[in-house]
Order: sequence, then structure tokens, then C-alpha cells
Amino acid sequence: MLTRMWFVATPACVVEQLGSMDSMRRSSQLRKGHRWKIFRLMIFLFATIMVISGSLGVSLNVLGSARMALIGDVLGAGVSGAVGTIAVAVAYYELPVLKD
Repeated sequence: MLTRMWFVATPACVVEQLGSMDSMRRSSQLRKGHRWKIFRLMIFLFATIMVISGSLGVSLNVLGSARMALIGDVLGAGVSGAVGTIAVAVAYYELPVLKD
């Protein structure tokens, strides 16, 4: 529930140059009416990242050594972080558009 509440607070803080409490209020304004869509997006992202990271880690562990599995974990974390950040940025961009 807190993750949904903070979903677009960081982009609001950075882009609109708001303080912490103002960015939380802005996040709440942007999410209003779209909370379940954001929740479904978060579940989809989490499940997709877990499947990809898990399959990458298992395959590298079977094919290579523990060092290869560690490299796979680092790559998976980098990709999942990038995908999550892009999803938040796109959501922040699209939420005001949906309001209008």
C-alpha cells in the first residue's frame, strides 16, 4: 500500500521541484482514480522481473560456476532497476495526461 502511495512521488519531487510532503500530495492527486491500474502494473512488473531474474540465475548457475551466477544476478538487478525506473517515469508522464 505504501509502495502505491509513493509510486510517482519521486518523479514529482524531481521534475516539479517539490518538497517531500508536497510531492506525496502530488502523487496522491495523480494516482486518484487509477490506483488499481497502478497496482496491477506493479504486480505485473514484479512478476516479470522475478521470472526473468530467476530463470537467468538458474540457467547461469547450471551452465557455469558461482561466479557466472553472481554476474547474472548483477545483470538481472541492473535490468530490473532500469525497467522499474522507466515504468515509474512513463506512469508519471501519462497520469496527468489521463486526468485531462
